[in-house]
Amino acid sequence: MQLRQAESQLAGLTSQEVQFHNQEAAQIALLSQYGFDHTLVAAPALLEKQLLTERNRLVDLERAVFVLEASQAVSRVTELQARVAGLRLELDAAASRQEKAQAGVSAAKTIERSVKRANAEIVDERLAVISPLLNELYQRLRPHPDWREIEYSIRGDVRRFLSLKVGDNLNPQFVFSSGQRRATGLAFLLSVYLARLWSRWKTLVLDDPVQHIDDYRALHLVEVLAALRRADRQIICVVEDASLADLLCRRLLSTAADPGLRYDLDFDAIGAAIVAKSTEIMPMPTGVLQHAVQTAVAK
Repeated sequence: MQLRQAESQLAGLTSQEVQFHNQEAAQIALLSQYGFDHTLVAAPALLEKQLLTERNRLVDLERAVFVLEASQAVSRVTELQARVAGLRLELDAAASRQEKAQAGVSAAKTIERSVKRANAEIVDERLAVISPLLNELYQRLRPHPDWREIEYSIRGDVRRFLSLKVGDNLNPQFVFSSGQRRATGLAFLLSVYLARLWSRWKTLVLDDPVQHIDDYRALHLVEVLAALRRADRQIICVVEDASLADLLCRRLLSTAADPGLRYDLDFDAIGAAIVAKSTEIMPMPTGVLQHAVQTAVAK
């Protein structure tokens, strides 16, 4: 009976011994895994001391890592602050450029308004000079038997438009015939030509100015051009009627002895315009009308 109890106790002790050996092996393996001396398994006090030392080192390492992370954070913050400062400088420079640009735009708008105002004043001054000439030439050409005077008006602020008026503020463009509009346009053209006193160009070129104009107003135009020719201006006038061309050559003379030049134009074989004939047209003799009247009376 006692033997069985002893054997049972021995088996329990043997089992505990195996468990202890297994735990010891596990402890040794754990210590070896983390770099500890496995012989410290038999000396718990030394092992605890070494664990405390390693724990202190771990705390120091954690503190160092925290300090390093804080230092890196401070470095990043400093870098970001530098970037923010640079961006602020760029923003200030951009704001300064914007202010200069706005000032330039304001100055440009002021200059534009001044230019428009000066241009409007120049246009008004030129039209003021043209107005009496326009009225005089209009009366000489006599486009309309009833409306003997013509005026002008300016409309528009950005772009100024000139319109002519006759009678009760009527626009000649809508109430005149094509010939009357042509005569009115010639009066305006000649008034602009005569009003430009600063221009040294004394040659006037007209391309078929009597188109759509009747013979009565064509004769008035010839007399106006004759007056310009006597003011030492060269007149070059293209017409289709040969008789009118001869009349222009006789009337547009600077002196009584100067002949007028008539050029007849034609086309060559390739369709280019050429001077087919040049003719000198002598002025009408003095007293020819009186002589013709006397001859008619004598007959």
